[in-house]
Amino acid sequence: MRLPLEKLHRAFPELDRFADRECRGMIHRVVWSRPVLMILASVAALAAWFVIVAPMSLATVWLSQTQYFARYDIELVAVGLLVNIGLGTLAALLVRDAAIRMMVREWVNSTRCLKCRYSLLGLHTNGDEVQCPECGCSNNIAARGLDPSTLTPRGSA
Repeated sequence: MRLPLEKLHRAFPELDRFADRECRGMIHRVVWSRPVLMILASVAALAAWFVIVAPMSLATVWLSQTQYFARYDIELVAVGLLVNIGLGTLAALLVRDAAIRMMVREWVNSTRCLKCRYSLLGLHTNGDEVQCPECGCSNNIAARGLDPSTLTPRGSA
């Protein structure tokens, strides 16, 4: 599993041959080509944040009212709330990253050769056709609902 601090495009070996700037452009294009899914992912991330932060914050405040922690009242609440917000934010980022990873994985898989599953990313197109360098099969990109510019970084910025 990829750590949340790493670059998303480095989770896909097919994108290793491209520069970071080119990969960011490709991922940006893929993510924003499906706005409804991105909105749903944002709502799910926000829900994950509230599901974690709200109950844990209430538990922190309740715990600070017990006799064992009464003398640490403000410190316990402050530290507890900071930890809760941090955990909620981490959960929201993980949900968002999972949705983006799913969209990018679908896109990478849709750009493979139909015969041998070789990645066609970065290959030059001849109109709507791309010839697989592995098996020689001619792949019609337009028939799959893809724009030939999606295979090259220049078309993805």
